[in-house]
Amino acid sequence: MQIRYRYIDRLKGIAILLVVLGHILVFSTHSAQYTTISKFIGSMHMQLFMFVSGFVGFRMIEKPYKNGIAKVLRRIPKYVWPMYVVGWLLVIFLMLMFMNKDNVSVNMTLSSAYWGNWYWYLKTLSIFTVMSLPVMIYKNKVVDVGVVLFNYVLFFILWKFGKELGANLCMEHATCFFPFYAMGMFCRKYKEIDKIISFVYVPCISLITYVILFNIEFSNHLFNNVSVRFMQPICAIVFLRYVFAKTELIRNCALNELENLGKQSLDIYLFHYFLVFPINFYILDSLGKEVIPPSIMLLLFISVTICIAYLSMLVGTLIRKSNILSILIFSPK
Repeated sequence: MQIRYRYIDRLKGIAILLVVLGHILVFSTHSAQYTTISKFIGSMHMQLFMFVSGFVGFRMIEKPYKNGIAKVLRRIPKYVWPMYVVGWLLVIFLMLMFMNKDNVSVNMTLSSAYWGNWYWYLKTLSIFTVMSLPVMIYKNKVVDVGVVLFNYVLFFILWKFGKELGANLCMEHATCFFPFYAMGMFCRKYKEIDKIISFVYVPCISLITYVILFNIEFSNHLFNNVSVRFMQPICAIVFLRYVFAKTELIRNCALNELENLGKQSLDIYLFHYFLVFPINFYILDSLGKEVIPPSIMLLLFISVTICIAYLSMLVGTLIRKSNILSILIFSPK
């Protein structure tokens, strides 16, 4: 039986709130006015989500050929089915909402929905699950490292040279985020790794390093890529994981709500777009910083983010109350 960690659900709650906030900035505002906030969100939100997904998704398959592998693979329809069904519902929603308008969001959604790429996270999660099976079967560190390196190189090749195949398999996202999924798996599998990143000096150094790198833009493209794609997210994850692990035994209203958000992060991820697209903050943006200070706008964005998260959870709860709708939206049993 898999152990459920409260702090992991709380981290998922933080991650999904950052995802929703990021999409509000992209689709409902002049995001160029909020570059620092967008940069902060982009430096950790999906990486943190992938780390948590790897941590939660890992399970040691003791009897691989006695339904062990099959149990893991049963997750995939739960990812792929809503990826397509909700993706096409979103297309229909946007076509009705922006009827007779040449809207960029609609065009983007239509072009990516055919292969389920709008909900690319679920597609990459399916791929990661299949490609990480050897890590779950073998108790061998050399095999684990070899599998991770092989997968990363394969994803990179398909991204750069796979053309439409690579694009429809979301290989760019897979390449960018698989290291963090693997990091989550290794932290769950190897207690020694977990102990190292939990040692108090490591999170402190990680926080300092994150702050320094966040405020530096290297002129060298390679250095900048390593900083943005790897170092900053890793430092943020190590620090946040340490802080939230300390809350494992703490119960209060705020932490309980974060935990609840994390447990229902799939519903928030699936349905928040339907609530984000109708929102229009462009008028408030046009008033300028002199009328509405950025701090007030940020508080407004955060408030709306929380409302959208809870409304998305409500939609998911109502759908699950109907057996027919639950099967249609979340996959047949």
